[in-house]
Amino acid sequence: MDFVVQWLCYLFAFAAGSAAACVVASVVVKRGANKNVPANAAGGDGMVQER
Repeated sequence: MDFVVQWLCYLFAFAAGSAAACVVASVVVKRGANKNVPANAAGGDGMVQER
C-alpha cells in the first residue's frame, strides 16, 4: 500500500509540474505574439499592426 501512495504522490507532482509548464509556456507565447514587429524587420510580415 505504501508503494501505491508514493506512486500517486509522484504522479500528482508530475501532473502539477506539467500544468505549471503549460501555463508558463502559454504566457510566454502570448507575450511574444503581442509585440509589434516593424514590417521591414526580420520576422515582420510586411503589414503594419496597430495595437
